[in-house]
Amino acid sequence: MKKQETLHAGSLNRYENILNSFAESTSGNSSIFSEAAVQTRLEKNSISARDMEIVSISSGVAGPVLCSYVLWTLGQAIEMGLKRLYFIARDGEILLEIARRLLPAFWPEVSMDLRYLWGSRQAWMLPSFVVSKRDTSRYMINYYQNSSLKAILARVKLTLPDCEAVLPKYGFKVENWERKLGRMELKSVMALTMDPEIQTCIDNRAQELIDDTLGYFAQEGLLQDIPYGMMDLGWAGGLKGAFEDILSLRGKAPVPFFFFGRTGRIGQECGDDQSVLRTYHFNTMKSIGVKREDFGVNILMEMFCASHSKGLRQYEPINGRYEPAFRESNTEAPREWGLELMQKSILRFAENLASLASRLKAPTFLTPDASDALLRAFWTRPTQNEARVWGQFPFEEDPTGSSHSCLIPPIKFINFWRLLLYGRGFKEYSEWNRGVIAAHSPLVAFFWLLCMSGYKTRKVIQHVVLRRKI
Repeated sequence: MKKQETLHAGSLNRYENILNSFAESTSGNSSIFSEAAVQTRLEKNSISARDMEIVSISSGVAGPVLCSYVLWTLGQAIEMGLKRLYFIARDGEILLEIARRLLPAFWPEVSMDLRYLWGSRQAWMLPSFVVSKRDTSRYMINYYQNSSLKAILARVKLTLPDCEAVLPKYGFKVENWERKLGRMELKSVMALTMDPEIQTCIDNRAQELIDDTLGYFAQEGLLQDIPYGMMDLGWAGGLKGAFEDILSLRGKAPVPFFFFGRTGRIGQECGDDQSVLRTYHFNTMKSIGVKREDFGVNILMEMFCASHSKGLRQYEPINGRYEPAFRESNTEAPREWGLELMQKSILRFAENLASLASRLKAPTFLTPDASDALLRAFWTRPTQNEARVWGQFPFEEDPTGSSHSCLIPPIKFINFWRLLLYGRGFKEYSEWNRGVIAAHSPLVAFFWLLCMSGYKTRKVIQHVVLRRKI
């Protein structure tokens, strides 16, 4: 009786209803996902209202989307005859745990080696410059708006003594070292990163790290001839490109990567061969998959895949093994927010879905359109309570871990002015405009919308004026 009540339309939240709305196009699979979401949510019916907001999104959005991505990846790997699948840290932490629950339930006859692999931009990009012809400055100035000279040059293991003599050539002083940089300083920073002395230092640091990196790769079986693949959320593909550059030093061909999504434009770098890159949700390089408009799918996925672990800095030889060396980062803030509850809810959804595996029809994962509908509903139409709880999730937004933020920082008058001028209310890398509107009073929401509209109108006028001049 209780199970029937949970499936009654009146007991479903909006995400469970969205899942049910795709029943026809998914041969009924999405309704089974909805059933698993309801079951997970109702198992936590005695917790606080705040924690219930975490559980509701974890079971109704994160769980279905992540499980679909993992099911799709496992299916692709099995189809390709892969014997081993690596899940790259730190996004791969929750994905690996999901895979360990789903693989035996959906493919009981398959024996695949599922492994966690310590990897990061900071650990792989610098040693990859030993062989790579890519522009090092592009990597260094990523996330520029949240960075100091210290943070930018730390990405290639350079310190103040390494750079002190060069700084005056580009208008910088030692006192600038830890100050967040301004918009107008970007050209000077780019020139600094391309200085011959700086480039020589980068080359030396890359050479220092490459042997330890290859040692770790060999230790973890990455140089073996066994067919294996790599699972990573994706986006611009820099990590993939760095990995392939390092493997090429040992004559290894690129291996299959399974991305959630691939961003970028045709002609960009970093491993665009579709034979070794497959995407579940979208690939803007190939104009395939879900149409990705300007909404925060990558932000949401990185939040859902957040980890308790610190970020990897490099590998170090210790007692005959290569061990990960971590950078300093704030892991307590996500824990205090409720990261453990989010992860447990996602994994509980995976377990409930696994128990229903026999009822799902192939293909067992949600279509990209169904996953997109869940992500888009949360991002573009959050409730006030959802925005207030999830808008405070703390995450790193600088590759060195030196900068932290949340999706909805405290609002000041200057934020309205910035939104009107630049289309972004905050200096932080990520922002959630619809969350800002939902979380605040009607008056604040009205002026935020007004500034958003004002910026868009100004850009349209500028475009028309420029066309007429041409």
